[in-house]
Amino acid sequence: MFSLQYNLPLPTKPCTKEDFYKIVSSDRVKNKITDFRKLKAEGNDKEADAKKRSLPIFIYQATFEETESKNGSKASWRKQEAAHLNGLVMLDIDHIDNPAKLFMHMPPDLFEDGAKNQVMLVHITPSGKGLRVVFK
Repeated sequence: MFSLQYNLPLPTKPCTKEDFYKIVSSDRVKNKITDFRKLKAEGNDKEADAKKRSLPIFIYQATFEETESKNGSKASWRKQEAAHLNGLVMLDIDHIDNPAKLFMHMPPDLFEDGAKNQVMLVHITPSGKGLRVVFK
């Protein structure tokens, strides 16, 4: 279990691996990624960055307990003192031409239950030029 945040002003929510894949495969997110890549390719960095910021945020290393915000609302806010670390780490590999090829060359034993540094989730970044590897 890790955390999801739809944008920075909103509280976090618990997220499972299954939730993650459902969210990133949704038409809404796919369309935002397509738009982001198109804007980036056109050199429209300002609009591309705004589009990227509208994508959901995944906080792989923690979940958050309910706390009170500055305005008094109670929710699972992204506060360090409310974080419950879960033992997951994210390796973010940027600027690679073929992230799927890199994934295919990862040793299969990294994905086995109980493996030291067991890989739990892998995905290509919104840019299409990076790979995120989440592991224990």
